[in-house]
Amino acid sequence: MRFSYDKFADHKLAQQYLDLYVDENLEREFSENDELQELFDKPNLYAGLIQAFAIHLPEQHDVELFDLVESSEILRPVIKSLGWRDPDSLTTPEGELKRRFTIICGVRSNFLMK
Repeated sequence: MRFSYDKFADHKLAQQYLDLYVDENLEREFSENDELQELFDKPNLYAGLIQAFAIHLPEQHDVELFDLVESSEILRPVIKSLGWRDPDSLTTPEGELKRRFTIICGVRSNFLMK
């Protein structure tokens, strides 16, 4: 597998943001932290970084980015992240798709129909 430098940088930055700005209360940090909010206010500018968050958050904190950021603008980077995620972050221990993931898939199909 080959990563481009910008994708590698996005993942390093996302991890650094999580290490620096996020404590036990992810929801509060994502809603009150100005540095994080700026990223999600400009999703076209920070699409790679948003995609990296959409991978790191479920794998490390068992929370979807959509649970922390309410914006349909982040849909495209979140969808692009799904192929890079650990399959265990998409399914329950019984092998069924997590409820939140099925909601994302439903949003995606509605989004593509428009």
